[in-house]
Amino acid sequence: MQSLAVQRGMSYWSFFFGAMLLAIAVQVGVATIPSYIDDTSINKAIEARLQSQAKDGGVQEFIQGVDQQLSLNGIRDYKAKDILTVTNDNGLVIHKQYTVKKQLFGNLSLVMEFDKTFDQKTMSVHGA
Repeated sequence: MQSLAVQRGMSYWSFFFGAMLLAIAVQVGVATIPSYIDDTSINKAIEARLQSQAKDGGVQEFIQGVDQQLSLNGIRDYKAKDILTVTNDNGLVIHKQYTVKKQLFGNLSLVMEFDKTFDQKTMSVHGA
């Protein structure tokens, strides 16, 4: 029998646990990355709509425009009226807040919360 100092390489159990950790990391990535990509697309749609809309534009017009942009981008899971709170105080102020829950495996789920505020006053607006 050789001593532990002479043995080299991974044991069966260290390989097994390493593979399990890699599988869990891949599973978490597969579950979370699409939600973050959708959030980035939603942010870009809101920013584009804010820059193209006049400061005295209506709230409903803004929400319809964002919904239209989201459907063009292939985001059909979220509706602007459900995730946005829009106020018009000499320029639109948009508060985006929503939660995404993805099942990881079994009864274990990942919960991602997205929260961001957009202010038309601080953005450069075209056509105003």
